[in-house]
Amino acid sequence: MLYKRRPQEAGITLVEIVTVLGIIALLSAVAIPQYKKFSARAKMAEAKKNLKAIHVMQLTFHGANSRFAVIPPTGNLRAGVTPGSGFDCPGNELGWGIAGCGETNKVRYLYQASDSGDASRYTATARGLIVEGCNNVDNWAIDENGVLRHTADAALTCR
Repeated sequence: MLYKRRPQEAGITLVEIVTVLGIIALLSAVAIPQYKKFSARAKMAEAKKNLKAIHVMQLTFHGANSRFAVIPPTGNLRAGVTPGSGFDCPGNELGWGIAGCGETNKVRYLYQASDSGDASRYTATARGLIVEGCNNVDNWAIDENGVLRHTADAALTCR
């Protein structure tokens, strides 16, 4: 028994499939770069928040010790963790840290604070480690006056 196809049961043509794939490709080409910019900006908020926390702790430390603390170059350190205890994050005299130390997939910024040889001045920096496709592009700094500076914008320079 042969069945004759009715026009309404013809199915999807190749032209329709190619058209849909073209529309999906176009939307992806627009959406993916915008998502990367949004993601980079969200990570930048982490750096700003952490630098402001370091600034407040530095002022407290300076009030008690008449000098600013030094934080060695460390990615996402955590207070109370000693070197060689399974985490690759040195301790610091400020006691500042972030949970997730030693887990490389959670390290977004490398933090450091130096007193520049003067007891009344310091600079704390955050250097972007993981901003998709743009390693070491995003740099932030804060000084003893609480002035936050941004020297590279990963969200705008990454494609």
